Parts: sequence; C-alpha cells; structure tokens
Amino acid sequence: MENKANKRITFEVTLDEANLIFKSLGKQPFETVYELIGKLNEQANDQLRKPSSEDTIKSLFQANQ
Repeated sequence: MENKANKRITFEVTLDEANLIFKSLGKQPFETVYELIGKLNEQANDQLRKPSSEDTIKSLFQANQ
C-alpha cells in the first residue's frame, strides 16, 4: 500500500491562479512553506520554458511556408 504522504498529484491552473497561490503562500511563515514554494517554482519554470503544442504547430507551419 502506497504511503499517502508520498503520493503525487497534479494540478492544472492558469498563470494568474499560480501567481495567486504563490502570493498566498508568501503570507505564511517562511520556515513552513519555503520548500513548497521552491518546488512549485521549479515546476512552473520548467513548464514555462517548454513550448506549448500550439507554439510547436505554429513554428512548423511557418517553417513550411
């Protein structure tokens, strides 16, 4: 049986919603949330660096014109 504390979940939120989460976490005691903020920030940056499938399709379309 998997330990619930180690089970991973995925959220999908808009960039504005993500910023609201960070803003809300910023109001909590630093020692309580700093690791979570770091983890979320790393994941957000990874996703923002990757081109979306729509961007990839646009690039392919423009390259073939």
